[in-house]
Amino acid sequence: MPAASLRQRLLAALEPRHCKHHPLIQAWARGELSREAMALWAKEHYHYTHAFARWYALMVAACPVDWADARAMYLDTIAEEYRPGAEHKNMVLRFAEACGADPDYIVRARPLPSTQALRDYLELLTTRASFLEMVVGQTIAQESQSVELYPPILPVLREQFRPDEIVFFTEHIEADEGHGGRALDIVEKYARPEEYDHLVELVRRGADQRWFYFDGIYLQGVLGYPLGDPPFPRQP
Repeated sequence: MPAASLRQRLLAALEPRHCKHHPLIQAWARGELSREAMALWAKEHYHYTHAFARWYALMVAACPVDWADARAMYLDTIAEEYRPGAEHKNMVLRFAEACGADPDYIVRARPLPSTQALRDYLELLTTRASFLEMVVGQTIAQESQSVELYPPILPVLREQFRPDEIVFFTEHIEADEGHGGRALDIVEKYARPEEYDHLVELVRRGADQRWFYFDGIYLQGVLGYPLGDPPFPRQP
């Protein structure tokens, strides 16, 4: 049997902890999430992605000067995420509002501890790791998941919300498919064979971190454990 390619190994490392398998997403796809649970997801996603501009800028800065194609991938990502009039964080807030949440409260609220842990991981990754470690730990392990994560829940969302209220999900399915494919191309092109095992392990770690982030939403939003700020203000 021929040895697996680096691309195959990276994807195989992601698959067991791909969040499409998480009980939160599976319950959502069955139409079992309340509006409050969906608003909690929106709150946590807002805070998980709030510092993306900083992290992408750090990744661009860490990119070797002569890797123009790799640098262009993240410059394109920044342009998509922060397109004037269509910033992705505002799409998340629009969905939160459609679920009954106050966007201003969502912004002020504290993230769950599991979300803060993911943010801390990404802060460490983008300030201390090499460029290729950043690519596999963030883009391949986490960001690329959207292309398989969101399609299972789209039918339920379309039954409950207007198209303009769920544009975040439809936009990310297409955009993140491109990001994940380009990231795999970059790693295959520039990684040295002696780095392969380490990069594969970083995909596992990054996927574990995002799975744990979903654990927090599931524990509070579905099972009812009060881990932190809810998506709606507490009543006095």
